Order: sequence, then structure tokens, then C-alpha cells
Amino acid sequence: MRMGQSTVNTSGQFRGWDGIKGGLDIDVDFLDFSEFIFDHSGSNDTKSPLDPFIKKSDIQWNLVAHKGRWKKLLFSPLNATGVLRSDDLFVSRAEARLEHGTFTLKGHVR
Repeated sequence: MRMGQSTVNTSGQFRGWDGIKGGLDIDVDFLDFSEFIFDHSGSNDTKSPLDPFIKKSDIQWNLVAHKGRWKKLLFSPLNATGVLRSDDLFVSRAEARLEHGTFTLKGHVR
């Protein structure tokens, strides 16, 4: 499928309805993070109708981006794993090879 300018291949298994549980594998040839990271400093009145659904979900994910960028930072490849649980994104491990070294990350995004 296409997400922004990126072609994304996904596979996974899910169960449930009022919040889903399962796993998702994501493989993308080129990932531009600027297409997916937004400024959420505005009013809470604009929340998505999916918010209650996402808060009840528990989705394990694996991401492989063969090439990509965030702003002017180029990477090749990026491998990451984590879980989307209770409206929070937990990154268990992320590693990207950069021009002059390796970037690793572990954390939690609300």
C-alpha cells in the first residue's frame, strides 16, 4: 500500500473488535518520517474518533525500512520493534545505520 510517498508492505494477524490485539510486520523500501510525524501541540478538541479504539488496542510491531530519512538525516537500513498499547508507542529497540555510525533508540512516546 502507499503511505505518503512510501510503498509499504505489511502483514499481520489481529483478533478482537473493541480494541484489537496482534502483531504487525512492516517492510518499506524508503521511509520519510516527516510524512508521519506531526505537531500535536494544538487543542485536544480535534481528537480522532479512533482514539478510544486505539486506547484499547495492543499491537506488537516490527519495522524494517531499507532506506529513509528524517529531515536531512539519511539512514540505511532501520530496524525497529515495539508495541502500541493503551494509546502509547513503546519502542523496544530501534537501530539505524547512518553515514558516520549507528543510531540506537529505546523509549516510550505518548
